[in-house]
Amino acid sequence: MDLRTEIKQELWNAIEKQYESGLYSNAVVESIHYLSNIIRERANVDGDGASLVGQAFGGDSPRLRINKFQTETEKSEQRGIEQLLRGIYLCIRNPRSHEQYEDSKSTANSIILFIDYLLGIIGKAKEPFSLVEWIDRVFDRSFVPSNRYAELLVAEVPSKKQMEALINIWRKKDNISVENLSYVCNEFFRVIGDSQLDDFVSLVSDELKIIQNETWIRINLQLFPPRLWPKIDEIARLRVENKLIHSIKEGRYDADFNQTTSALGTWARDYAKYFTLKVELAESLAEKLGSQDIEAQNYVAKYFFSVLPVLFPSAVASAGGNEKYKNFKKIMYIDSITNPILVSDGSRILREQLLVYLSDFPEDWIESIIEKVKSLENTDNTYYERLIEAKSDNFPF
Repeated sequence: MDLRTEIKQELWNAIEKQYESGLYSNAVVESIHYLSNIIRERANVDGDGASLVGQAFGGDSPRLRINKFQTETEKSEQRGIEQLLRGIYLCIRNPRSHEQYEDSKSTANSIILFIDYLLGIIGKAKEPFSLVEWIDRVFDRSFVPSNRYAELLVAEVPSKKQMEALINIWRKKDNISVENLSYVCNEFFRVIGDSQLDDFVSLVSDELKIIQNETWIRINLQLFPPRLWPKIDEIARLRVENKLIHSIKEGRYDADFNQTTSALGTWARDYAKYFTLKVELAESLAEKLGSQDIEAQNYVAKYFFSVLPVLFPSAVASAGGNEKYKNFKKIMYIDSITNPILVSDGSRILREQLLVYLSDFPEDWIESIIEKVKSLENTDNTYYERLIEAKSDNFPF
């Protein structure tokens, strides 16, 4: 008998070296090692020997069920396979592991064929977790769009399969499912931890290197956690950041009709502090604020003003040149904010945003901003007093 043709290829690969060398007892032990690995993988448990079998096939709710486990006959069959597997370890593997054993080729063939038979049963056993079925539930129309539902759904995924699950749903993303995915992905990012996400980051990097469609770029940015942006391959980061900055330069917001152009650029907001092209981003925003185009100013005020207290000082700090040059850049950024404020018919959105976020700027920036608009004390005292009040949110006195 040619054993190679009688058993599964994967099992043959596991025993081939020992078997072809005539070490038949060793081949038997290797076949059982392979059996153990399959049980661990399918049942998602650790352990070895009879203990492993008990975890996988035993108890009132077996992790691996060879049938529906409902009738007494089915439960007896389940117990029978459990006992057979326990016997494999107790009667066959353990003696060959602890004592000198020399099986004949015929005996080894019989045992290995039986192992192959058991592997066939295990291969058809229902796993406690089915990734395919779980993915279908993520994209189910009855998905409940809430953090709690996503938390419960992700909790069903065995820890060893979390990364595989995340990568699979990411590959299936589309514009329709993005809301569901945002909940599920955020929960995965919470439980997996940044240090374990290297394979996932590599997948996203590869996509961002070549994506042309703005919708798909937006979906990636919508689902990807901004804090991981520095982990993305530099060439992909630079490419996407450049696209976002170009979109921002064209951006307008019409407050009267609540209409936005260049919506892709708005997705830069959450990523701004992680940008590699931080200085370029800051300068493009400052240029729009410094223009006389109210809709351009509105675009920055509505979508980006919340990040300016961090972005502008950070851009100054990372700019090349001496302290004199950096001070010049600081003044330029402050002027881009304050000059439109001094215009009576300027952006109302910009004025209101400054009140909201003034206290988020560093203290020296706050003082410089207040000093720049001091003339409002005479021309628009009401607004000036509101700024002074907003400033006080940053100081304890």
